[in-house]
Amino acid sequence: MVGAPVPVAAITDASFGGRYPQTMARRCARPDCGDLATTTLAYDYSSSTVWIAHLSDEGHPMTHDLCPRHADCLSVPRGWQLRDRRDVVPLPLFGNEALAS
Repeated sequence: MVGAPVPVAAITDASFGGRYPQTMARRCARPDCGDLATTTLAYDYSSSTVWIAHLSDEGHPMTHDLCPRHADCLSVPRGWQLRDRRDVVPLPLFGNEALAS
């Protein structure tokens, strides 16, 4: 039946100790892929640059969420730069942790 509501499944999140609707989990933006997104892709036409980073806190119409498989095999047009920010670990700015390294 076209337009019929789809039941919302619930998935368990151990870190919250509860359940939340699956609609809160963001999915890969690639067609025919329903995997969970772990990466956000953003781009800037003026500098011909594409960035991929860990999944952003909120979705935005000008970014695309990707699953690990599609993020890892991403290619950009000739002349564009790909900046992978997934491996960047933020350093502490102050406190005892900053002096430990």
